[in-house]
Amino acid sequence: MENEEIDVVRLITDEIIGIAKRDGIITEEEQTLIDSIENEMKKYKTLMEKALEDNEITPKERNSLFRAKLQIIKNSVKTIRQDFNVSNDEQEIINGLQKMLPEISKFEKKF
Repeated sequence: MENEEIDVVRLITDEIIGIAKRDGIITEEEQTLIDSIENEMKKYKTLMEKALEDNEITPKERNSLFRAKLQIIKNSVKTIRQDFNVSNDEQEIINGLQKMLPEISKFEKKF
């Protein structure tokens, strides 16, 4: 199951990078946002791997995973607001992230 989980995390990361590259340029601000998302996704992945050690996600673990997904969004929004100027590309990355996070939830529901 670990490979499937890794694929879901990679899918999201690849999607946000693809969104950033649509205009052919990844700005410094976009890269900072991507780095922030990737960092939070790594934390989520670590939690998921720990939760799946016994091939079951307990209610407590499910709660931790939910909070980790919220943290991904929270930190992403915080990152794009640092310069008080949210570009259309940054907003598209956030929108894409919000659309992709349910893919992780679908995976979690298998346990």
